[in-house]
Amino acid sequence: MSGSAFNAFKSRVPVAWSPRLYITLVRGLPGTRRLHRRTLEAMRLRRCHRTVEHRTTPSLLGMLNQVKRLVVVETEEMYNARRQADEERRAPRPPLVVSHHAPPTPKPAAAAVDGAAAAAQDITITMIAHYFSVLFMTLHDVVRMYACWRAVHRLLRVGEQRGEEELSGGQSPPVELEPLTPVPSACCDILGQEAKDGSFG
Repeated sequence: MSGSAFNAFKSRVPVAWSPRLYITLVRGLPGTRRLHRRTLEAMRLRRCHRTVEHRTTPSLLGMLNQVKRLVVVETEEMYNARRQADEERRAPRPPLVVSHHAPPTPKPAAAAVDGAAAAAQDITITMIAHYFSVLFMTLHDVVRMYACWRAVHRLLRVGEQRGEEELSGGQSPPVELEPLTPVPSACCDILGQEAKDGSFG
């Protein structure tokens, strides 16, 4: 049956002798010979694409040889393999899940981003602490310089009062001076190296 309609179905298993044959009508009855129509009716093939089962007998093989261009013959193993393939193809499959969200970032990249964020936060905190310390030191130096200026101004005023009293000939009582505030480090740089040694103040 190499040139028959048997080639319409691709065999999924090796072709071997089988005690039962499965015959499928693949051609329409209109236009066929009367002898062929009677042969198909004898094999219970009255509708197209209908499959019937028969035992392998010499008379069946003779009828198949007569209508070999109208039918497809399959062995039992071939028929079972084709049915199993059809069931697997028609079996329900898991649904496809479509997500429109961005895929999650991989863990190494996420760890690197977290490390960079932590490092940036530490640098920011360090810079803020440095700025506050500089501001506090600047304010402290300003306060000390203001106290030093007040002491010098008080000395100048006392000197002016004593000079006026000496010119007028009167005697003034001794004036108690306030203790001088130590000179700040900013003034030490201006006054010189001796101020750093503590000779002033």
